[in-house]
Amino acid sequence: MYLETERLVLRPWSVDDAEECYRYACDPQVGPAAGWPPHRSVEESRLVIEKFLSNPTDYAIIWKETNLPIGAISLKFNSDLASGDDECELGYWLGAPYWGRGIMPEAGREMLRHAFEDLKMTRVWCGYYEGNEKSRRVQEKLGFRFQWRSEDVEVPQVRERRVGYVNCLTREQWIADISAEENNAERIDEQKKGKTTMEFKEVIRNRYSCKKYSDRQVEPEKLNAILEAGRLAPTAKNLQEQHVYVVQSPEALAKIDEATPCRYGAPTVLVVAFDRDNVFTYPGGKRNSGVEDATIVATHMILAAADEGVDSCWLNYLDPEQLAQSLGLPENEEILMVMDLGYGTEEAGPLPNHYNRKPLEETVSYL
Repeated sequence: MYLETERLVLRPWSVDDAEECYRYACDPQVGPAAGWPPHRSVEESRLVIEKFLSNPTDYAIIWKETNLPIGAISLKFNSDLASGDDECELGYWLGAPYWGRGIMPEAGREMLRHAFEDLKMTRVWCGYYEGNEKSRRVQEKLGFRFQWRSEDVEVPQVRERRVGYVNCLTREQWIADISAEENNAERIDEQKKGKTTMEFKEVIRNRYSCKKYSDRQVEPEKLNAILEAGRLAPTAKNLQEQHVYVVQSPEALAKIDEATPCRYGAPTVLVVAFDRDNVFTYPGGKRNSGVEDATIVATHMILAAADEGVDSCWLNYLDPEQLAQSLGLPENEEILMVMDLGYGTEEAGPLPNHYNRKPLEETVSYL
């Protein structure tokens, strides 16, 4: 059986694929992370294809541009995880030159469709070893739910013991996720056409701290919308003591990099400061409005970025006085925070615990 996506064809392996299989399976970055040693020869790859990649649900991932294999993906039955007749386990690997392009999530989505729709599976299992962040992110993007963590797992092919994580996705969860993705895609399409924007609840629910950016620059109209949201933020006595610096030049970005390791490749950085000489001092003289007003400004902008589909990260891992001096800010201005802006790479995404929130009764009290 052949399966197809926009950029890929998934087809059975052939011994004629041995040379291409070896090209990527010999890489020490690939196999060991998944628990198997690098292939040592084309002949070994041929034997692996014959003995281990010849089942009906073992597929070569074919890159349409070259019509050559670049990885493998399979559904395993009667494995350590998948014990029932209506359960299977998803496995995969991808050649390192093709990492970071969203290829494995694309192949995985089609395999899940095949498992649930064609093969009538009710549950698909998947796992990864601690430290294999790429595999963890793939499973996260495919919608797998965490089940358990196992200590001291034997990995016989590489003669090691590791920490393992097991995830699972049920047919009901997959259907619900597909429905949500379709609704979200329709909403985004309408947003791009200018018909609507995200509901506020969606903005605050889905916004996360992005820590890996592509080099795609934020469009001027979106940047202006973000800055306008900051301009409209309320301040004590309407003093508007904020000053936002837009950092985009290579020279200025280099100064950000000197101050913090947390730019993460963002092509635009906002430095949010406030004028210490133009703040409202509260009764008692111990507090003033500078920090809170600049915080409100920054919060407005970070949520506006999410509404525009722009990723962001709030940074305070820096010496604000040193950065202010490096950027040549006036002596009366104090830096509150730095905000990365840009578009996350395919590998970017929220942390696994991002959506975990304490119940209201643990964080709210009525007096």
